[in-house]
Amino acid sequence: MGHAIGPGWQISAHRSAVALAAWPPRTEISELRGVWEYGLRLDDPEVLAGAIDAAGLDSAKLLAAAQCEPVKRKLADNTAAAVERGVFGVPTFFVGSEMFFGKERLGQVEEAVEAIAARLSRRRGEIDLPSDAH
Repeated sequence: MGHAIGPGWQISAHRSAVALAAWPPRTEISELRGVWEYGLRLDDPEVLAGAIDAAGLDSAKLLAAAQCEPVKRKLADNTAAAVERGVFGVPTFFVGSEMFFGKERLGQVEEAVEAIAARLSRRRGEIDLPSDAH
């Protein structure tokens, strides 16, 4: 997932989100839940560290990783790519080329993914595959 700058976020929070790529995906969701469901101000360093710790991670290690140059470059690249695709905030999801903005659109994202999966499943059925290839 790319990350673009959004309201209530500090650069450290963005960088920590990029650094989370090395941790399980559930962690990134936990951090985002802190913003949208609990109204946490992740621009406050103590609140950000607390959210990271609450997700079961070592905030000191993650925040240190967030300051390394590869993470800074990746955030800049993610932001540029997001702007190029027309992203104007977070959370934004793409299914193929279709963009969905806002957590209230998650149901539509699921429907779009299911539609693609159904099309791929039908296509797979068009090819006579050996039984051990399923």
